[in-house]
Amino acid sequence: MERKLAAVLALAGALAAPAVAAPISVPNDTFQLPAVNDGAALYINTLDLVTIPGWTASLSGPGITQGGITDPLDAQFPGATGDDAALPGTADGGQAVVLRGSLAANTQVFVTIDPLATVEAGETYTLTVAVGNALDSDPGDVAIQITVNNNVVAQTTANDASLPEGTFTDLQLVYVAPASGPLVGGTLKVRLRQLVTGAGNQYAYFDRIEFEDGAVPEPGAPLLLTAGAAALACAGRRGRRRSRAAF
Repeated sequence: MERKLAAVLALAGALAAPAVAAPISVPNDTFQLPAVNDGAALYINTLDLVTIPGWTASLSGPGITQGGITDPLDAQFPGATGDDAALPGTADGGQAVVLRGSLAANTQVFVTIDPLATVEAGETYTLTVAVGNALDSDPGDVAIQITVNNNVVAQTTANDASLPEGTFTDLQLVYVAPASGPLVGGTLKVRLRQLVTGAGNQYAYFDRIEFEDGAVPEPGAPLLLTAGAAALACAGRRGRRRSRAAF
């Protein structure tokens, strides 16, 4: 009986165990390409004519709107001065995306060019991004977003008040795909967004993109454990009744 119970518990435990998240490949996930000189920035929408592997920018509004890659200085993030000097906090490497706007309501977006994955029914997707709040500027309202078929389906936001200054802090977002419907089978992308919230230049920094998926545990799996244990308990009681009857 003990062996049967152990076998059922082992099987039910395996079925009920949560799935391990699997990484989804994100191109240029720490923005080390192209290489930028210390203290400089290369913007997509200026005379730099820079191409950033795997990413493009969408910029709107009057005034200055820019998106690109930068290698910050100590004035933005302590310890950052020097080619390839590591950025602080949860950043990875010495370069990061910078989004810049100069007028209220300017919106700057950095988005992956190609789809990163296809939506699977009931799947859980987790996005983690290191977001920087520089010492010498306000980031405005920043967001990390997951899109399906180029429409935002989930986002997490932050601003100057919620982001520590002079460092990078992780923002995390979880999206659970529906069990059915038009979103299933759609294409997933990652977007980084800045919304300017005041007058004057605002700079938002993003780095180290991590995107993962993992199946949602089957809701019926824990019931297998209960049902299996109950069945064995009943079998045990029947066995004990038979034993007493024999005497």
